[in-house]
Amino acid sequence: MIRPQYLPMVRRFATAFELDVDYRTLPMPEDMLAEGFSDRFINDTYSRFLRQVAANRASYFDYANPIRLYYGLADAAVHPVMARRAVTAAGAMMDGVGVAGASHRATFLASLYGTPDHLQGRATLSDWFDSLRAG
Repeated sequence: MIRPQYLPMVRRFATAFELDVDYRTLPMPEDMLAEGFSDRFINDTYSRFLRQVAANRASYFDYANPIRLYYGLADAAVHPVMARRAVTAAGAMMDGVGVAGASHRATFLASLYGTPDHLQGRATLSDWFDSLRAG
């Protein structure tokens, strides 16, 4: 199902969660699929797979309210480059806060209890929500 040129990268990621690539040239998931995969193996009527691929892309989301994404700059689960893609794809309603040196769990804690030093001078999640409610 994966194009041959991407197989080593996909296997490495699937087995070791390593993604050592130039993120500027990383294709979108649907571009990694083998040519004709959709035509040969996916029935358009029951195309849950293709709908899921589309749903997984931040650029397909239609944000109606402000959203803030905190992401760890040392996160092994969600690489910072992938988080930045979501932030930039979502447009004006999305704000991203990179947390220096933070793992996946540390990012969550920093979003709740971090100081401006941890959060690029930004507010914690609860303070940010309070500012939205205040108008």
